[in-house]
Formats: sequence, C-alpha cells, structure tokens
Amino acid sequence: MEEKNKGQNIRVTDRRSFDPKGKRRVRAQKEEKPKHGHAAAGGKDTSSEKSGEGARLPETVNFVFFVQSLYGQACMHLGDLEDPATREFSGNLDAAGITIDFLGILLEKTRGNLDPDEKKHLEEVLYDLRIRFAKKVSPS
Repeated sequence: MEEKNKGQNIRVTDRRSFDPKGKRRVRAQKEEKPKHGHAAAGGKDTSSEKSGEGARLPETVNFVFFVQSLYGQACMHLGDLEDPATREFSGNLDAAGITIDFLGILLEKTRGNLDPDEKKHLEEVLYDLRIRFAKKVSPS
C-alpha cells in the first residue's frame, strides 16, 4: 500500500483534561474553538455549503436571528410560508400557537436584559404573529 502522506508532518495534541495518573493538566494557553459554520483558518463562512441549496446564514448568530427563526417557524405553521420539507403551504395551528407562546415566554423571561432594538423587534414579531393567529382561528 502506497503512503499518500509521506513527507508530511502529522501533529497529535493530547487535549485530555487529566493525565494518566489522574491529575488535572495545566494548559499554558486556552485554545479558541471555531464558531459553528466557520472554518478554523481565515474565518471563511462555510455554513451555506452545509445547509444546502445556497442558503445564506449570517456571519454570527444573535438574538434577532433567533427570534427571526422562531418567527419563520410560526409563519410556516400558520400556513403563510412554504414548508421546506414538503414544499407545501400547510398549517398546524396548534404548533403555531406553541411557537407564539415560546416567543411570549422569551419576552417575559428576558425583560430588562434586552437592548432596545432587540426588545422592539421581539414585541413587533409577537404582535404580528398574534394578529395572524387570531385571524386564522376566528370564524369569518
């Protein structure tokens, strides 16, 4: 069998927290782990390659992105957005209600910890979803 890595140096680093005698190892420098969706070298965003079909994810995932993802799920459950799995506009009002409740709990539990823009965004999303939900549930 031919060796493909001949001439290349391979480096193995023991990252275990304890040595063979059971004593905690002291690390000279803490290694920084790359963020999800980013390559270790150069910070190139590879998340769109992994998510398929050219979907673009933001450089960093933050609170507004999290709220937007829940908003999208709720809209999908309300039947206002296409389900990416089935490519259909089908609703599930129970699931929509639960997702809206999640956002309400999030607003309640983060009270006083959000910056003004985050709070405003969450309140606007909740208002929009509650109106949409009420229109779907109420008989016309």
